[in-house]
Amino acid sequence: MRTDTRLRGAALLYAAINHIIAHPETWDQAVTWHSQDGTQHCVFGLCQILAGLEPNHDDCFAEVRDLLGICTPDAAWLCAPHRTLSQIRWFADELATGRVGMNGYVGESFRQEVEHGS
Repeated sequence: MRTDTRLRGAALLYAAINHIIAHPETWDQAVTWHSQDGTQHCVFGLCQILAGLEPNHDDCFAEVRDLLGICTPDAAWLCAPHRTLSQIRWFADELATGRVGMNGYVGESFRQEVEHGS
């Protein structure tokens, strides 16, 4: 029996953040998952690669949502094209402390507060 050793949860998101910091030229949040030439990726695209999965557009959203263990509304918020690195880091911190997850997303009004700095 094989053991699944993929990064998951906050550890996966922190790995993507650290990759972005070390290699900012590989991150473009406005790219839908992966650029055509494969040199730039949104945060979900990076998570897919860092988890050891084949980069692909068809399954990226669902694969990364499930690996992070978050609900669809939070996943949609996190992978939005205008998401900043500081907002992604905030989300990773919330995920690490259990404030967000598959069964308890933080809610639209709270995400809006973070997005607008309230």
